[in-house]
Amino acid sequence: LFISGMLFLMVNFNTRAFFINERTFLPAFFYLLLTSLNIESQSLSPIMPAAIFLIIAMISISDSYRVPGVAYNFFDAALMVSTGSLFYPGLLWFGILLFIGIAIFRTGNFIEILSALTGLITPFFLAAGIFYLTDADLSTLGKQFLDKLYFSESLNNYPRSFIIVSGFSGIILLAALGFLLGRVNTKKIKSRKIFFLLIWMLFLSLVLFFVIPSLSVELIWLIAIPASYILSHYFIYLKGRFVPELLFTLLIGSVIFLRVSVWLSNH
Repeated sequence: LFISGMLFLMVNFNTRAFFINERTFLPAFFYLLLTSLNIESQSLSPIMPAAIFLIIAMISISDSYRVPGVAYNFFDAALMVSTGSLFYPGLLWFGILLFIGIAIFRTGNFIEILSALTGLITPFFLAAGIFYLTDADLSTLGKQFLDKLYFSESLNNYPRSFIIVSGFSGIILLAALGFLLGRVNTKKIKSRKIFFLLIWMLFLSLVLFFVIPSLSVELIWLIAIPASYILSHYFIYLKGRFVPELLFTLLIGSVIFLRVSVWLSNH
């Protein structure tokens, strides 16, 4: 259910904002493909509902474009990010995207910045009130949240097949990113701004993965959001047939190879 909802939102975001300029199911396909890279991430995880909250926040940020007066979309987006962080504390780091979004889509209105901060704080006040009324141990819960947010250290043992396939996928993603950057200035203003927001999201996700000890490979559920749109744009607009079809086939084949190799190693 979580994956189905996420795939629907991935397609709906582009259909609604039309920033790729093609109605396509490729973002959903690539999201499913990229999240299949890590076998461990296939089990039910708190990051799955958090990813849904994040994509809704991204949609809300993009809807702020050319809103007259004060755009309260950032309060809604902040509310989504903060609520998602109650499932997966690491999502709170993506609150940075709210202020990046204000810089990209708006003129930096103080009220919009304040509304974003208010949206980030509100769910925590509500949650603290509920925990207080139910006599929950707030100090223990707070410590657990901070540990998941930063202090706890994730131990990852990546198999060689995962490293190879991830490296290959990363090379294709870099090519897709370079292709997008070469064309982004030719796009409509709103499309350009959305792609800039997605690029910032991809950059932020990768920085957080390498810098924050508590964030682990499950972050693929969030990294795959901007990566899927960038790859979709690449394969739609890349000229010729041989190179796109070859890369597309190799990408699918590499994921199948990874799944089969892991299955064989477990049996």
